[in-house]
Amino acid sequence: MTGVLATFTSSPPDAPALTGEFDATYGQLAQIETALIAQAQCLGITPAHRLAVLTEDRGETLPLLVSLMGCASVLPLNPALPMPELADQMRAAQVDALVGFMSSVEAPLLAQCAAVPLVTLKCTDKALTLSGAALPAATERNRPRGLVLLTSGSTGTPKRVPLSPEACLHSARTIAESLALSKKDIALHALPMFHVGALVDLFLAPLSAGGAVHVAQGKDPEALQQAVRDGATWMQLVPTMLARCLADIPTQDAARMGQRLRFIRSVSADLAPERHAAAEAHFADTPLIQMYGMTETAGQITANPLPPAARKPGSVGQPRGAEIRILDPSGAPVPQGSTGEVCVRGPAVMAGYERADPAEHFFGDWLRTGDLGYLDAEGYLFLTGRLKEIINRGGEKISPVEIERAALSLAGVVEAAAFAEPHPTLGEQVGLAIVLLPECNADEAALLDELATKLAAFQCPRRLRILPALPRLGSGKIDKRALMAADTPAGATRARTGIDARIAQAWQEALNAPEPPGDDEDFFDAGGDSLIATAFITKVQNLIGAPVPPNALFDAPRFAAFVAAIAKASTAARPSQEPAHIAYLRAQTAGWSGRDIGADIPILARNTIVEATPLFLCSQGEGADFIQTLGGARPLYRMRSLHRFPGRTDTHNDDIAHRYTAVMEALQPVGPFYLVGFCEGARIMDLVARKLIARGRDVACLVSVDHWFETPTAYPVLHVWSESRRHSATRQFARPDLAFPVLHPAGAEGLRVRGKHGEALSKETWEPVLARLSQIMDGQKLAAPVAHPAHMPPDERPNACQADIALTAARRAPGGSTLAVSVMLRNCSDVIWEPSETSGLSVTLGWRNLDLSKRLTRSAPLLWSDPVAPGETILLSGEINVPKATRPFLLEALFEDQGFASYAARNGWRGWRWVLVQR
Repeated sequence: MTGVLATFTSSPPDAPALTGEFDATYGQLAQIETALIAQAQCLGITPAHRLAVLTEDRGETLPLLVSLMGCASVLPLNPALPMPELADQMRAAQVDALVGFMSSVEAPLLAQCAAVPLVTLKCTDKALTLSGAALPAATERNRPRGLVLLTSGSTGTPKRVPLSPEACLHSARTIAESLALSKKDIALHALPMFHVGALVDLFLAPLSAGGAVHVAQGKDPEALQQAVRDGATWMQLVPTMLARCLADIPTQDAARMGQRLRFIRSVSADLAPERHAAAEAHFADTPLIQMYGMTETAGQITANPLPPAARKPGSVGQPRGAEIRILDPSGAPVPQGSTGEVCVRGPAVMAGYERADPAEHFFGDWLRTGDLGYLDAEGYLFLTGRLKEIINRGGEKISPVEIERAALSLAGVVEAAAFAEPHPTLGEQVGLAIVLLPECNADEAALLDELATKLAAFQCPRRLRILPALPRLGSGKIDKRALMAADTPAGATRARTGIDARIAQAWQEALNAPEPPGDDEDFFDAGGDSLIATAFITKVQNLIGAPVPPNALFDAPRFAAFVAAIAKASTAARPSQEPAHIAYLRAQTAGWSGRDIGADIPILARNTIVEATPLFLCSQGEGADFIQTLGGARPLYRMRSLHRFPGRTDTHNDDIAHRYTAVMEALQPVGPFYLVGFCEGARIMDLVARKLIARGRDVACLVSVDHWFETPTAYPVLHVWSESRRHSATRQFARPDLAFPVLHPAGAEGLRVRGKHGEALSKETWEPVLARLSQIMDGQKLAAPVAHPAHMPPDERPNACQADIALTAARRAPGGSTLAVSVMLRNCSDVIWEPSETSGLSVTLGWRNLDLSKRLTRSAPLLWSDPVAPGETILLSGEINVPKATRPFLLEALFEDQGFASYAARNGWRGWRWVLVQR
């Protein structure tokens, strides 16, 4: 059986095809494919078998999926979806087996949940190996080989799209031709592997032109910059990622990227002309190529041409890979320039959705895309919206695209989604949700006023929903149905927490109203007068601890506007000569997103409209990734430590902890507190927790990130340990949890996360922490630690840990090999060392950058199995896996007992006498 990758014969076998953590030449890719097909046949896999593949976003996934699609029907799964949903997708698709990486924890559980056999995949040294029991006959005999991809589900239940290998290859070659790809080009791959663009646009298309693919080590702007430095010559981004690049990549860095890139391809969603122009300018006039495609067409339908041909902002280009017709609801062509439904046909277009009536989705052999648009006189396609998303406002048909483009042209708006929301008399009106840059402080009223200058009156939304992030489907597209379902009609009552909730209660009591106010409720329309207003203002002043201008309610009679006005007035009323350490905090948090609700110390509030137990976070930075991961699930109050404040003392820390505690008690008058502290911020939260407990409040949990406690706590602690040598307790002690019985008798747990210290609040790192914290907040209390029987009395521990250590190992070791380590250890104490899991020698291999800063570490524990008598010398040996690295390494040994440790010998040094250091 001929594979897909075997068709790429224009490049020599030794030419690079895939680069990154998993690199392979064209010849090696062909060998991988041949081996996988042979292994699949040995397992009884036929073209009729349907294999679900639980992918991971790494380089070896690409040849795996493409190889399997040449010999079976392959359904790539989205690993971000919950397991029950994945199991339902597998059952609906009548999957015969699940393919998962051997290292995957989820794959065996998912196979068991979906009741299908598991085929495991092992990746070793540029070889992929399938293993498992032989599969029974396929559930369906006439199923063709190829891909089966799921649609985004933006208009309902996701549909299954069958794509043949021939269709994928045709689309890939069309893309390569339209982009003029050559053997010199290297595509930057940063898409999820289950997406059609990951396989066709960014893998098959570059290979069909003889070029290479570089898989980025992440999807953030920093990872993209590194991939371009590594040699990528073009990249493909969705508008959301493009907006992040504009916000996060400095102009000079973007200019350097642009000098190395031939073009940037914009895919997946509409790109406003203003954003298009801004992106090209930001990347030093690098051409931005906007295109239009679908899963159902194996990728590309239209594309704008490369320079010097004309690229039209706002247009998705001319047909490249499919024929286009603009048809009316009856299937008849509309006049040139008129708007209708975009319909397509061509060699890469699917024959139909699985188990669906073609008549519902086709006009003859023309696929109905569901998109509305028109063709200009030169054949350029302009999209105006989705057929099912048109807003009908009292008979006026409004395209969401126009609203979104106007919103994206406003300063500070990163994302926008327009949708229909119900209206009692008009039927529907325009709803609009936006996401702002973290440093943007624009309020709703100002944004609405500016928006009114760009839209007709009937197009203007009555209000804005400013969200930390837009809800998204598994495919990454905006979930507008979720926005419509979750949207609250203007003027309705919405849940609030903290100061907002207390002001709302005072408002309700002053007006003797049965319900709390909605954002748009007018105080005087609801029955208020000047006497009631005076009493209400007095009560609000007592609540916030700051004066409120007497005309505040008359100038801003609507509830939301009034709350914003008094927050602004409270900020203006702050003393001009505040203490230096408070002024420092205010300067450091000036660019943070959210509303500052602190009267005499900055505290930034987000998501306070959500009715849920809040989180209080103290850190050294804004934590934008943390906010994104938390989403709109619960209120978040963010504070800053005095990290890097000149002359910082314990008195300064105690003062800000005292101020934070006072505000936090006002924000949450009842219920337990859940605190999060990052590094120095955890030190502040420790002080806050102790003050709260002294006041009789309950601290249910403090999440401490890379911080070690000096004195015992009376509250539970969830320790989060990164891979930092300097900050993480796990790099100082092999078993820091052994100290929990003394440090955290109320309960404790340790959670190791991957990544450096500065990445500890990143989205990828924080997701498992948030999952565990959610369980704790749902009632799963941290268990009180039990002292290990091997613990020794403190006065005996120093003597027991005296030792001579000599450490030897090769000074260099090639990447990917194992390094043999030998340690001579002599018991210099008068105590017998009994073997146990709590004592031992930890040997760490560390690579240093050229500036001698630690970059990467690998460790191996060396334990003894027999008692070691005083004066006795033993030899311990072991191996450490050496990752791919060329920097010099430094070998160090850590001798420890019951969570107490210190560095002993270094590579090639001998005769060090152990000196106990308690850390």
